[in-house]
This record gives sequence, C-alpha cells and structure tokens, in this order.
Amino acid sequence: MYAYIKGKISEINPTNIVIDNNGIGYEVVVANPYEYQLNEEKIVFISQQVREDS
Repeated sequence: MYAYIKGKISEINPTNIVIDNNGIGYEVVVANPYEYQLNEEKIVFISQQVREDS
C-alpha cells in the first residue's frame, strides 16, 4: 500500500488530479482538485479503498 505520492500536478479535472512521478501519471480522487496548480510539486497522501462491488 502507498502512503503518499510526490510529484508534479500534470492535470486537474473536476473530481481528480493526475500526479506525474518519474514518468508515471497517478490519478488521485481529491475533495477539491482546484486547490492545486498545474506543474506544482506536491506531496499527496493516499488512502486506498478496496470494495467488493467496485
């Protein structure tokens, strides 16, 4: 399991952001994606939820 991802914000969408870390884009669902800015270096803490029905 991951604790956090550190990288540049490469994309901002209405429900998520994409963090570029060493050439891999991680899509992360966040509460307010518009608090981030493009090309900003950030650390985003991750909480993974695994459900049987998703």
